[in-house]
Amino acid sequence: MNTAPSAQTQQGIYIGQRKTVNGTGVNYWYGIPYAQQPIGRLRWMPPQQLPTSHGTRYALIPNVCPQKNDFRIVFTESCLTLNVYTPMNANNLPVYVWIHGGSFTTGAGVEYDAASFVSVSVKNSVPIVVVTINYRLGLLGFLADEALYEERSGVNNRSTTGNYGILDQMMAVDWIKKNAAGFGGDPGQITIGGESAGGVGVTILLTSPLTTNGTFQRAIIESGGLWPSAATPLEKAINSSGKILRVMANCTTVQYMSTKRYLIDEAKHKKYVLNGIKRSTRPPSKIDSKKSIHKQRLFGTTSLPPEVDLREHMTPTEDQSSVSSCTTNALAGAYEYLLKKTTGRHIDVSRLFMYYNARVKGNVDGGPIEDVGCVMTDAIEALSEFGVCLESLWPYDISKVDTRPSEQAFAQAKDHSIKPAASVDIDLNAMKKCLADGFPFVFGLDLFASFNKASESGIVPMPDKNEMSLEIHGSHAMLAVGYNDQSRTFIVRNSWGEDWGDKGYCYMPYDYLTHQTYCFDVWAIHELVNANFGEDSWSPEKNDNPIDNDQSHSSDIDHDSYPVTDPVDGDDGRNQDYIVDYDTPYDNNNQGNDSYLYPDTYQYDQGFFFLCIS
Repeated sequence: MNTAPSAQTQQGIYIGQRKTVNGTGVNYWYGIPYAQQPIGRLRWMPPQQLPTSHGTRYALIPNVCPQKNDFRIVFTESCLTLNVYTPMNANNLPVYVWIHGGSFTTGAGVEYDAASFVSVSVKNSVPIVVVTINYRLGLLGFLADEALYEERSGVNNRSTTGNYGILDQMMAVDWIKKNAAGFGGDPGQITIGGESAGGVGVTILLTSPLTTNGTFQRAIIESGGLWPSAATPLEKAINSSGKILRVMANCTTVQYMSTKRYLIDEAKHKKYVLNGIKRSTRPPSKIDSKKSIHKQRLFGTTSLPPEVDLREHMTPTEDQSSVSSCTTNALAGAYEYLLKKTTGRHIDVSRLFMYYNARVKGNVDGGPIEDVGCVMTDAIEALSEFGVCLESLWPYDISKVDTRPSEQAFAQAKDHSIKPAASVDIDLNAMKKCLADGFPFVFGLDLFASFNKASESGIVPMPDKNEMSLEIHGSHAMLAVGYNDQSRTFIVRNSWGEDWGDKGYCYMPYDYLTHQTYCFDVWAIHELVNANFGEDSWSPEKNDNPIDNDQSHSSDIDHDSYPVTDPVDGDDGRNQDYIVDYDTPYDNNNQGNDSYLYPDTYQYDQGFFFLCIS
């Protein structure tokens, strides 16, 4: 039986793959993160360590940092990952870490045929573990700009600004040292090696005072080294590339250089803000996610209705405008839904109040509050701790996005928090049960450019494998409010106004929203502490009887006409495969091998000279 290999790390267990190379069994893992991903506020910052965590994850898809390259490979900024190759039954073997070349502007760890390297080592009776790494390239890895250390004093300094790619290499080797044993490697026998720019990186790691003593024991340098022309003085770099980039990109601060991204709708001459949600690295504190999800459950696994639509109790969709507040817009929609079900009235709560406090919860470094989006768990914690006031008391005035709300707003909000939120598994049955029990759920999702097709029709296409081979366009938070088994779609509320999609809603394939890679941070609010804001809060524009409110959405889409691929396994909660042809024993991880993107035969002949240091 071809059992998939697993490896224990400080971030949990990673499941890999196995193949036979020249008669030798080789285990391999693709795309294991070694640092927090350098997006949003972490762009142009030294790599940040990953928190210790538990659980099991699949490591089946490699990725590549953004670059100008002719290879047909995945480009994504979430690229601080490494690939591990080991013999079967590896135990306490020497570890070889390969740093790729490419003039610090191109290349990737997955380009190199490390599996063949391992098989040759076994045949020569000197088995080793091989690790290939990615590091930031080009402007994302080596941009020097005075704002990067002036605005981030204490994080960036003159030693790190413009050297992010080198710092990535240091972080990767440090992670390998800490986790080598889990893959059958010996953390006391690590050799680093590199070619061309990778050789320069090896030389820097050998000589830099930032390298931790004992991280590696030997080094191999191929066609690379330190020479005066290999580096640019910091002041010269700042006065050239840094200033030029900011002028060309019309970015005046690090904040906008780091976070702003849009989905452009040319037909409507509008652009929609993305990246307003950051992936959570922990559950909310003081939140018992299991308690509330069980006591509210109405439907069992076999009694789910074929269709659920909660829109009759939703308040009108709203527009987040140019503010990165999608997370709290989604939470506000869920909160207002419970208010309307409880009171029968349409009550607007303050999205900016929630957004400000979510950023306060996430502001661990004590810096200024900026419009850079927020983390879902921070937003849930803030809603539980501070509550929320009425929109009329703290209006959605985007000029005050970074302003602390008034004391009056805080005084009203403290009586209107939430009881424990419920974490919802990224699983079709779990999501449908949550909706069938009468609770919409918020979620984060990685979007591709094809999401823009929903602007007119409301129908979100399932990204195909060609689009998924490109960089994601950005992340966004939304609110699921229903589902339909006939069209195999979720009904989703967006925060881009009523003129987007179907009156602000869209219809998203089951397989997209249950995708383990692209969907994240799924939560439901089950109970409010106090739904009574007083009669002054009621909106006079809406009918007092929620049953009589506008229900026109239920016929807005013809589910028979929705382009659905025939389901493979029916509505049993499993994700369907729209990405690649599987060549692994795992038919339910929705990832696959991506071998069509990453051929195992790359030929390189660039060894001008070879130097071993032990």
